[in-house]
Amino acid sequence: MERLDLNKYTEKDRFTFDRVEGDFAICENRANGKMIEVPKDLLDGSSEVGSILRIQDGKFVPCLEETQNAREHIQSLVDDLFS
Repeated sequence: MERLDLNKYTEKDRFTFDRVEGDFAICENRANGKMIEVPKDLLDGSSEVGSILRIQDGKFVPCLEETQNAREHIQSLVDDLFS
């Protein structure tokens, strides 16, 4: 797992908020699947597990539309699996 280096990322990068471990949010880089440790104080207060996040002004903030689309896609896959 990588420590966060904000210099490696741009506002175009996306992350999935996976879980919390101590003082860190563990996020998956959606481009390459690598997990990174993000200090919890860099998360926007409205971030929750499962949110798709982007970097804005040095903080990780939720992408509401992308998060909703991802949840709907996952629900569709679950529905297909059990129908």
